[in-house]
Amino acid sequence: MIDSPLFSISSCYNLIGRSKLNQRGDLIQIEQIRSFFNSLTEQETVKRITQHQLAGLLYIYTPELRSSEEFKKQWMRQWHRAEILKSAYDSLQEELPKDITFTPLKGISFLDRLYPDKGTRFLSDIDILVHPKDLSEFQNVLKKQNYSLNKKNSWMGDHFKEEWCKEADHEEIVVELHTQLFMHKDYDLQIPLSVELELIYLIYHYAYQHNFLRLYWLVDIYLFIEKYKTKLDFKKLHSVALSLDLRNSLYMTLKILENYFSLSIPLEYPRKTTKLVSKEFLLSDDMTSWSYYLMKHRTKDSLKEALAYDFQWVGNKLKRLT
Repeated sequence: MIDSPLFSISSCYNLIGRSKLNQRGDLIQIEQIRSFFNSLTEQETVKRITQHQLAGLLYIYTPELRSSEEFKKQWMRQWHRAEILKSAYDSLQEELPKDITFTPLKGISFLDRLYPDKGTRFLSDIDILVHPKDLSEFQNVLKKQNYSLNKKNSWMGDHFKEEWCKEADHEEIVVELHTQLFMHKDYDLQIPLSVELELIYLIYHYAYQHNFLRLYWLVDIYLFIEKYKTKLDFKKLHSVALSLDLRNSLYMTLKILENYFSLSIPLEYPRKTTKLVSKEFLLSDDMTSWSYYLMKHRTKDSLKEALAYDFQWVGNKLKRLT
């Protein structure tokens, strides 16, 4: 019985610990999430679950949490937005010429594939990877559907992205077009992506680019590996990571999954010397701390690469001030 407007902290731990995703026939346990909140107060737990966009997931797959009005509202908001964004994506897909080479990325591509219930995955926008040769045709379709190019100053690391926006059903729909996957390294685009390249991209986005900022991105990676574990070639994954200077990001993410999600990774990598990112850091939202800055460097494969990233970041800050 839930004994507060949300839930008691002891109930939270027990309920999360027993929850399972089982609608697709594969038994994916998510009880490991509870350990991230063990040392927190009830109020702080609710805050962190919300901050990391996990409320909808926990609300649906832990029936005893259905009394939480706050979590219910978050799930409903996410479900409604996912419906709108999925409809917008389907509309684009129908109107695009058949010879255009593109593929959805991240959240929009995970609906049904990893998250059977649309309200369990937070979506902010529609990410699409389009081959550079087809960019102008894709732009024409966006214009035809009343999207406008957002010409705001983006930072240098986003030079290969465009943001297109429009209003629909009282919601802002944002389509982010990518013409490459990685900001620091060119890579020969082969669409559709192999499972190894898609996984490396998710790890790059989570660790290299965003410094382990949100747990729901980590859950994406966990569910992706669980779904494709029989197809993934981990030696190829490792080789791709090395070619893209994403060795440290790969090792650190794999160690997180092994230690906090009990995931078995069939790859030999330097487990003993790879730093394990603490749960406290993974839960934190402090992007101004010294530890956050140091972590940005640890995810890079060389000091030169880390400093280049720093210069880009500083340049972006100065650009916004002018």
